[in-house]
Amino acid sequence: MKRNMKWIICILALILIFSAAACTQKMGTEGNGDSEENGGAVLEIENEALVDFYFGIIKDLYEEDHGLNDGIEIIAVDLSNVTNLNDDEKTALIEKIAAEYSIEAKESTYQELVSEGAISNPDEFPSYDNGLLFDFENFEADENTIKFTAGKWRTALGAYFFSDCEAIKSEDGTWTYTVGAHAIS
Repeated sequence: MKRNMKWIICILALILIFSAAACTQKMGTEGNGDSEENGGAVLEIENEALVDFYFGIIKDLYEEDHGLNDGIEIIAVDLSNVTNLNDDEKTALIEKIAAEYSIEAKESTYQELVSEGAISNPDEFPSYDNGLLFDFENFEADENTIKFTAGKWRTALGAYFFSDCEAIKSEDGTWTYTVGAHAIS
C-alpha cells in the first residue's frame, strides 16, 4: 500500500508540473514585445509606451474625485480624437483598463452612449448612471509631444478634467505629462 501511495504522489506531482508548465507557456509572450495575444488574434502594438502613457492618464483621472467612481459597472473611453494610437493599440488600452479595474471597459463616444440609451436624460440633465466616460480633447500630437485635455465624466455636474496638458517623450521612449489646470464640475 505504501508503495502504491508513492506512485500516486509521483503521478500527481508530474501532473501538477506539466499543468504549471502549460499555463506558464500559454501566459508567456513571444517575439519582441510588439504584439500581444487577444483571444486568438494578434494585436499589433507598435508603441507600448504610448499605450501605457494613456493608461496612466486614465488611472490618474480615476484617482481624482472618488465619489464619481461609486457604483460604476462600466468604463467607456472616447479615443476618437487620439490620432497616434492604431486600432490594436486602442484595443490594448481598453483591455488594460478592464483588467486594472476588473470592470467592463469599451471604446465609445458620448454620442454612441446616448444612441445606446446608456445616458439618462441626454437633453435635460445627462447622466451616465452606471459608468464613467473618459475622453481626450484639444488633441495635438507629433512624434515627441502631445497636447490635450482629458476628463472623466459621469453627470452634467459630476466631472473632473485635466486641461492644457503637455506630454513629452523622453530619450528612452517613455512619456511624461504636466497638467496645466485641474477642473471639476
